[in-house]
Amino acid sequence: MLLHVRVQVDTPFKYSWVPQYSVTARVVCLGQTCDGAVGDALSAAGYTVEAVATPADARERLPGAAALVVGPDIPPEETLSLCRQDVSVVVYADEGDASFASDLFAAGADDYVLSGECPPAALPDRLDDSVSMAGERQYRQLFDTLGDFVYVMGEGGTFLAINDTAVELSGYRREELIGEHVSILMDESDIQEGERKIQELLNGADTVTYEMSVHTKDDERRYVENHVALLPAPEGEFRGTVGVLRDVTDRHRRDQRLHGLHDTTRQLFAASDPETIADRVVDAAADVLGHEISMVRLREGDQLVPASTPQSVIDRLGERGSVSVDADRSVARVFRSGESTYLDSAEDPDDLPLTGSYYVPLGSYGVLSIGITDPEGIGDSDRTLANVLAANATAALDRLDQRRVLAAERDRFAALFENVPDPAVYVEFDGGEPIARDVNPAFESVFGYDREAVLDASLDEFIIPESNRDDAARYNADIRAGESFHGEVRRLTSEGLRDFLLHVVPYEIGSESTRGFAVYTDI
Repeated sequence: MLLHVRVQVDTPFKYSWVPQYSVTARVVCLGQTCDGAVGDALSAAGYTVEAVATPADARERLPGAAALVVGPDIPPEETLSLCRQDVSVVVYADEGDASFASDLFAAGADDYVLSGECPPAALPDRLDDSVSMAGERQYRQLFDTLGDFVYVMGEGGTFLAINDTAVELSGYRREELIGEHVSILMDESDIQEGERKIQELLNGADTVTYEMSVHTKDDERRYVENHVALLPAPEGEFRGTVGVLRDVTDRHRRDQRLHGLHDTTRQLFAASDPETIADRVVDAAADVLGHEISMVRLREGDQLVPASTPQSVIDRLGERGSVSVDADRSVARVFRSGESTYLDSAEDPDDLPLTGSYYVPLGSYGVLSIGITDPEGIGDSDRTLANVLAANATAALDRLDQRRVLAAERDRFAALFENVPDPAVYVEFDGGEPIARDVNPAFESVFGYDREAVLDASLDEFIIPESNRDDAARYNADIRAGESFHGEVRRLTSEGLRDFLLHVVPYEIGSESTRGFAVYTDI
């Protein structure tokens, strides 16, 4: 929300609020006096006058009115009760009564006018002043009680006005900021961005919003959204801006932590061993979550063994040892249950010198233990981020397991491929040509071609006789279609033609494939 005001500046340290009322502002006139010269004078001055006879009628008509004028024929107690309405109240009296005037102003009236000193023709001017003062008072109250940092900045970049929240957020007293350049709170980069945004406003934008930071008097950095509009001014002139700074420090820090977790996730999935993953998790717990007393235990057999224990943990808790997965210990119970658990110092049987501990399982691999030192414990946001960190670590550990299984399978396949007694070749198709990616020793021995000569070349160019080109093309099509083939073929070796029993096996049987195996049995 933007506070729209007009600011009249006499010196850099003085300012006043002038609310905007149109010439057709409505005035409710109560009492007999308002039927004659008073009503005529107000109408002539441009006010819309509504004359009412009773206080009840006045109350009914007051919503949306700019002011209430009360005549002398209304009983004092009724007049006092009307002063508590949310409009400017002017009492037009025939005779002065100091006691009554005192009660009126105490009740909230804006003016007490004596007809002998102010004839009806002069009343509109007095009413203008009262309406302006009432509007100014309302604007000041709104300005000072808004929950966001509200400021008015002059054309030279100095603060002309700030509200109470600005004082609270910045740590400066009002007099320390009024008249000072915005650089007392803002970085040069943010000031330059503000100048660009002001240019957008001068080019026709109604309001602009951008994120920046504020340096408090205590040198704390607070992140804010700056919502800015121009102060009213004649066309072509710039008189300054009015802005609302909404504190988004918590959101900014949350975003920073999420970015930190995103970076950590990339590191976790790039790790090549469980210990590195454990180290990355502990680093993130400290750097991203802000909990330096954290460690990871990974399962080895029936033990949960420390895999990453930073010096901060040793300094605070001493050396940490292994824990049996069946032990009556917090970390073991969490591992067995698979449920994240927070225990304060009174609940934790491990009796650690901490406010509490948050234990997060890493699937079947281990447990992340986070020591809490904040007297208020751990918040929901920290729990959520810790759970996300643990989930990513578990996924990275799963990936390592899968890679180990695949590596073992590749090793077994490579051993089989190398040691099969028949010539074997692995091909990948490129533009319809079977490119040899690997051949086994038996292929070299039987066909008489060196492995280096065949690799990355079209296999057909070496072993297919000219007369069998069509058959070879059909076999290649079968492999690419995901179909197997078994049959007798004639192939070209370095010593001439020989007959083989060919076994063709596509890499993906039953679906389109771009690679496959061929095994030749010499017959």
